[in-house]
Amino acid sequence: MSYPLDVGLSTCSGPLNEFDTPSPRLSPASFAEDRRGPGYKSKGPQEPQLTHKWRHDYSVVSLAANDKFIFAGTQNSDIQVFDVETFSLKTSLQGHEGCVYALSIATVAGDSSKQFLVSGGSDSLIKIWDIVELKEVSTVYSSFDVGDIFSVVYDPVHNMIFLGAQNASIQWIELGSDTGNSQTVNSEILRLPSYRFDRFFDSRGPGGKTAPQQLERDDYVSIHGQKPHEHALLQIPSENAYQYAHNGYVYCLVCVENFVWKDNVVECVLISGGGDAHVNFWSWCPQKKDLVLIASIDCETSVQTLCVSDSMLYCGTDHGDVKIWDLGTLQLIRQDTIGTSPVVSLSTSGDCVFKGSEGGLQRWSLKGERTATWLAHEGTVQTTIVRELKGRTYLISGGNDGVAIWDITVTDSEHSQQIAKARQNFGFTNDRLISTLFEFVAFRTVSSHGIEYGSDSRRCAIFLRDLLRDFGAHSSLLAVPDKNPVVLGTFSANKSDLKGAKPKRLLFYGHYDVIPAHETDGWDTYPYTITPLDGYLYGRGVSDNKGPVLATIFAVAEAFAKGELGVDVVFLVEGEEECGSPGFEDVIDKNDSMIGDIDYILLCNSYWLDDTTPCINYGLRGVLHATVEVYSDNPDLHSGVEGGATREPTIDLIRLLALLTTPEGDICLPDFYKKVKPPTESEEKRFEHIIKTSHKPLTKASIRAKWALPSLTVHRFNVSGPGNLTVIPKSAQASVSLRIVPDQDADEIKQIFTEYMQDKFAEHKSPNHLKISVFHQADPWIGDIDTPVCQVLRSIVTEVWGVEPLLIREGGSIPVMRFLEKRFNASAIQFPCGQSSDHAHLNNERLRIINLINFRRILMEFFTKIQ
Repeated sequence: MSYPLDVGLSTCSGPLNEFDTPSPRLSPASFAEDRRGPGYKSKGPQEPQLTHKWRHDYSVVSLAANDKFIFAGTQNSDIQVFDVETFSLKTSLQGHEGCVYALSIATVAGDSSKQFLVSGGSDSLIKIWDIVELKEVSTVYSSFDVGDIFSVVYDPVHNMIFLGAQNASIQWIELGSDTGNSQTVNSEILRLPSYRFDRFFDSRGPGGKTAPQQLERDDYVSIHGQKPHEHALLQIPSENAYQYAHNGYVYCLVCVENFVWKDNVVECVLISGGGDAHVNFWSWCPQKKDLVLIASIDCETSVQTLCVSDSMLYCGTDHGDVKIWDLGTLQLIRQDTIGTSPVVSLSTSGDCVFKGSEGGLQRWSLKGERTATWLAHEGTVQTTIVRELKGRTYLISGGNDGVAIWDITVTDSEHSQQIAKARQNFGFTNDRLISTLFEFVAFRTVSSHGIEYGSDSRRCAIFLRDLLRDFGAHSSLLAVPDKNPVVLGTFSANKSDLKGAKPKRLLFYGHYDVIPAHETDGWDTYPYTITPLDGYLYGRGVSDNKGPVLATIFAVAEAFAKGELGVDVVFLVEGEEECGSPGFEDVIDKNDSMIGDIDYILLCNSYWLDDTTPCINYGLRGVLHATVEVYSDNPDLHSGVEGGATREPTIDLIRLLALLTTPEGDICLPDFYKKVKPPTESEEKRFEHIIKTSHKPLTKASIRAKWALPSLTVHRFNVSGPGNLTVIPKSAQASVSLRIVPDQDADEIKQIFTEYMQDKFAEHKSPNHLKISVFHQADPWIGDIDTPVCQVLRSIVTEVWGVEPLLIREGGSIPVMRFLEKRFNASAIQFPCGQSSDHAHLNNERLRIINLINFRRILMEFFTKIQ
């Protein structure tokens, strides 16, 4: 690709080191060293912010990007395609049979809609790919044995693709309209470099045997030779080659438009760097249809990479030097000795030069001062490019462990105010949503550790309140005695077609608190700093429930800003949900007038059934959490002294717990199943549809057991004393939960459970004592999926995701669900955001970026359509 003189370009770094092998997955230790992301080990101040990272098992050695995609050429022949909006892996382009050393983006002259990706690699082939359809359209090969193709570049002035090769030649082919035409060519596959007869490898050895390489090639042709190739095979004419353009490998190529040479303007000059230590300047002669060497400079050592900025040419050498030349006079301006390892990639942006090598990434000012060094990858940085994406400037790097993208829009620390201002100017873009989520997750809002994290929770509540205010809501904090406050925010409907009618009112419930997370719990990243990796955001609370809460705020705020909000939306975001919502019900009652009447209720506090199909949840089980304790009047005793002479609380408790279920697992509480409402006929059919549709192995029996039947679980068992093998504990305690279903009532089950345990314990005639504490309970919930509001949501989900959502129930519980329905006499909708593999409440909690973006998009449309 060609660039004006004020834009930097890094070209391919050349061949891999002979010791370059597939890189292992990042180890947990690599994350713990720095809290800003995988492999991000800072060695200096003012390093750029990591925006995202994608891991790959093999080295990434070439990069290209347009407004929609980042393309990464890999050592194992794939071209990975990443979506710059969702940061997800879009696809993998497969066609090369060796390392993809070079990538360039080409646009057919005079038609900006025809854009292609050009790739070159160790298989001696050029591949041309349609960027819109992401498919191969042409294979280009030379009539010469060129060896590895280290560099490709597109000349838009002459509509030409140039390649630099291992055989020291520069060759070219015109990018014409016929490039996109498909044709079936079976026999021509034998003309490709991979299938040509080689005098050395293909000769017959002793006994007339063929070399193994040739046998493998014959096998491939016999299998694949008859298969139609739905793309064009184009041979570079023998005259389209400048043999010995260098006296060594041609490692790098750059095109520069409107190049001034000896008072003449060259429309487009081709600059090449090679293993012979020279940088050559070429112009295209239309009459001769050939390259003309117009100048050459000597860098004294092999030139691995080139980039251009303003009137300067930067040359990276294999001795660790960067030599800077004035393009107007071709004079050496400066030589920076950056290190001893080869400089394999260079890129420029503004007044900065970014250099990649075995030591990582370095940023240098144009004055020759190093301003930052960081280990962007676990090994050598093989390639870098700088691109403008979505109004910001990014440095994209490729190394032995994948691809990373760094925000370099503002790099100097003294410009922190400019950074803050830039964030405010994001509007309601997905970039701003994600950057705000970074801030949101950074608050360590662990409600179960109120003393330790209380200040973070308070600051987080203020952060949400101020965010709602900035977006136009009336917002305040509702105090909860000795607990974290509830954030209340109200957006008023402003859609023009309301015509004076009183708008409906929707209540959104969420929570900003999270469960504890520590790096020692098996986290591969620091839990309270979001790590963007492989299309996901990793961090505690990112899925449960901060991501969905923030996306909903953005969705409502955008509809409000556009004057399209069809209902009043009341946000209630609490900070104690993970501890059972203590005080929440009282706060709602005390602030009834501020909340007002409610017509609809929306929650987004659950997950998809699998990782593929969006869902709408219409049912939850209720729950009772209890502790059952048996204790003695005696202290802890020595089992060698008192064993057999005393009634042990631990044995009493075990016998008592054993009476809760049958050997088959049925719960023994009297009349426990009397009010269990079986699935309806329509639900049974829905279960069958889910089994057929879901990518998760399911059966009707497992669905009923998880969703429609109650269950009992013993979670923990604790005893008093030091815990050694000679002690008879004076007390033993177990934590028990009961999941209940419609139409079971939590208060009734609590009474049945308590009385049953007391009666059975009395039958034991034990001198010990029994204590039962039910410390948390919630009723089950079944929603109405046939309401007009739910139908609107289902329609939008289908439109955005391209598939109808699964209508599911869940085995978990949300304590406030039934309370809110009863309190406001309104029906609720539960709309999951994340995937089943989000690891909520576990280590390495994550949320897929495309889920966050589509979730926000769906709700934005939802709030404009309902009224």
